[in-house]
Amino acid sequence: MKLIVVDVQPEYESNTYFDIGDMLHTAVNDYDDVLFLYNGEDTLGMVSESALKDFYFEKLDYDEEAFDDLLSKSTFFDKGYGFFRDVMDSSVCFDRTSIVKIVKYMIDNDIQDIRDLEEEDVDAIGVSELLVDDLEDYGFWVPELEEVLPRWNGSDLAGGARNECMAEVEILGTAQGLSFNHIDSFIYEGENRYTEVMTESRLLREYIRGLLTEQEQERSELDKIKEVFVNGGAQAIELAGMVGLGNDPAVYEMKEVVEVVIDALDVIVGGHSPPTQDQPDMARRVWYPLVKQGLKKIYTSPSGVKGRWNESYHEIYNELSKLMKTYWGWYDAKEAASVVENLGIWAGHPVEMPK
Repeated sequence: MKLIVVDVQPEYESNTYFDIGDMLHTAVNDYDDVLFLYNGEDTLGMVSESALKDFYFEKLDYDEEAFDDLLSKSTFFDKGYGFFRDVMDSSVCFDRTSIVKIVKYMIDNDIQDIRDLEEEDVDAIGVSELLVDDLEDYGFWVPELEEVLPRWNGSDLAGGARNECMAEVEILGTAQGLSFNHIDSFIYEGENRYTEVMTESRLLREYIRGLLTEQEQERSELDKIKEVFVNGGAQAIELAGMVGLGNDPAVYEMKEVVEVVIDALDVIVGGHSPPTQDQPDMARRVWYPLVKQGLKKIYTSPSGVKGRWNESYHEIYNELSKLMKTYWGWYDAKEAASVVENLGIWAGHPVEMPK
């Protein structure tokens, strides 16, 4: 029997309600082969393979015999994150059947990136939500996992999160004609970001309300924070904390976007060279998808409609896209320095391009 374990790793331990040690002992005792898929050092700067093995050794209570048995039947693969999530999590939110159709077409026609589709390809796929004019907006590609997954057809599936990274693995498998069996006792559902909004003092709330014009009085404090975020990411987050909205789902996404921008800025000012075929393209594979997904969550209403935030969304998206273009080497030195300086101020992380 074979088992695939998805994203059971230190970064997500708080989301994992089941006993990780029990899952690992089950893998040792009940399975002949185990594939550990994880978000790792090479793709996202997260846990390394050696550190993940140490984590599992700890969860096995340092049982060397069990750990050796586990490693003898295990394969580790740093799969990365977000290859389909742009259309899973966005305001468009394609259904799973449509995503599978897109992935299958791309695999069958040896197309790695959705932005390489032509108009006739889009027509052939036949997904009404998929529009040629929107292709450049999507972070969506066929991952290297495509080459690994087929030999694991029919495997049991554990880990998570069920409707997030695990769903990406299942979508890829379905597009390849594969099937898996859920082991529900060892599947986690993901972090609950939708916690109850905290309250703060009336004076602080009045401070925010004072920022609104009479015409804007019916709009919420969160609405105002979303507007501030366009021109000042760090400022918006600070403001949200002042009025007790620091744990709001939209503010959580703001923090995630700012962190991605800071990471990108640090790489760019570190004197990197533009990516080549032999180097991982962090902008396309990591920063772009995370920023895109985060902005869509921020500027989408609970009903799934961008509505009044459509203009704000496009304004900030266009600005943050300049950071990716700087990484790709599209700007001359003067333009690149301006982009880095402006977005450093926006993120509350001032930096300068090397002289």
